[in-house]
Amino acid sequence: MATGGTPLARVIVLLVLFAIPVLSISTDSTAWAQDSEAAKLLNDGLTQLRAGNSEAAVKTLRQALAADPSNEEVLGALGRAEYSALIGLLASGNEGSTVARALLDRAMPILPERAFDEAELKSLVKRAVTDETYTNRFDAARTLARSYGEFAVPYLVEYLASSNTDYKVNAHIALMSRISREAVHPLNEALGSDNADVRRMVAIQLGTIGDERSMAALAELSTGDANADVQTAAADALGKLTAKHTDAAGMGASELYLRLAQLYYAGSYRVMAYADRPLVLWYWQDGLKSQPVPRHLYVLKLAEEAAYDALRVAPDNTGARALLARIIASEKRVSDALAASMGGDELFDSYANGLASAAGVVASMGWPTLSQALGDSLDAGDQGAAAFLLDVMPHVYGGADFSTDHPVVRATMDANAGVRLAAAEALLRFNASSRLTSFPDPDSFMSLVARSAGEIVPRNVLVIDGNDERRNKMLGELDEAKYIGFDARTGSDGLVRAMRYPGLD
Repeated sequence: MATGGTPLARVIVLLVLFAIPVLSISTDSTAWAQDSEAAKLLNDGLTQLRAGNSEAAVKTLRQALAADPSNEEVLGALGRAEYSALIGLLASGNEGSTVARALLDRAMPILPERAFDEAELKSLVKRAVTDETYTNRFDAARTLARSYGEFAVPYLVEYLASSNTDYKVNAHIALMSRISREAVHPLNEALGSDNADVRRMVAIQLGTIGDERSMAALAELSTGDANADVQTAAADALGKLTAKHTDAAGMGASELYLRLAQLYYAGSYRVMAYADRPLVLWYWQDGLKSQPVPRHLYVLKLAEEAAYDALRVAPDNTGARALLARIIASEKRVSDALAASMGGDELFDSYANGLASAAGVVASMGWPTLSQALGDSLDAGDQGAAAFLLDVMPHVYGGADFSTDHPVVRATMDANAGVRLAAAEALLRFNASSRLTSFPDPDSFMSLVARSAGEIVPRNVLVIDGNDERRNKMLGELDEAKYIGFDARTGSDGLVRAMRYPGLD
């Protein structure tokens, strides 16, 4: 439940929070019945992706797409995949990006234009709420659920404030029994209504629907609402949800918001069903309003909103600040990766422009937050966010002691060469020296820099030797090691070569 204003306006408030001094959750492992060959290939490909075998994953996922999986099979497989792995595939290059986008296209089809037909929506809502015949009300409510889902919620919520008891009950039934789970996001925001009766009715509905995405908002309402009846309704609803989700028992609102943000960031199918057809963020501003979100950012934006709410409730929630740094890093990374193929799309460009200062926003969080965020990223295998954070951290270096277990030092031993190189570069910038006195093993560190650089970018090596056999043998060995070799017979020839090719190491 966010405060009023658009998501863009909330960024300003978020930056104010950063001036205040200052996990990784695996996805749900619930079994999903998969019988087709396409479904098996999908699961195999995503398993390979989570294991870091991107080349094999892309090949397998291409085979899965060729086998024409159903929407349900794709969303079921994606629901169990680490979202960070999917982001990595989106950012991995042309083929990997193409496969990832094809999966998202299959799992989350573009919303139909009629979802925004306000006249038809209002007509159906009016019939579902006010028609005197039960059959007509039932048919209208069913059409709303099937064709409009969450987009009917703002109009139904208006009837919750009605003085007509029948209208109020009928709107409640349509929300609770017909639309149900799809209504959760906008209903969470409707708890920000200035009408206490609406807040109380919505709290009751959320308790009946029983979705864990409402726990944090209900917890906040149960202790912070000015109306005693609303507090009681929220507390009762929260009690029902806590009985189902016992791992969250005893958590306060800020902790619950952080828990929700972690689940979103992990892409947990428990909280993010790709079939929900959302692709909008909801907020309360004199009524429920929605704002479209690019598909590649949708889950991350949900995580960002929840992390923001955790900080709004408790600005000293260091876990939420660290997770927010990782979220923004991932948003920037995936947007940059898709810029070449999606640039020119108005919605994509508007969000990409909003991320132009992502590095500065992350840097403003300060060294303690970034250090914790880096450690969390490394523990979770979130290598893209780790590399981004390492690039930012030298600009906010706080004189930390680089012991062996420090996150930056630990990053130099990461399995991913890109993360190792980013860590090496960060340490060099921190120390402003070619030999790090604060690093546990300077010689090993310099060797690591050379090796990591060679894995990322082929290094150009000039071999100067008058002995043809020896020189050619060295060039052959360099070629096998994926170096680019140049040769010269004499020192003067080598000098000319070096002047001609300034990229030589």
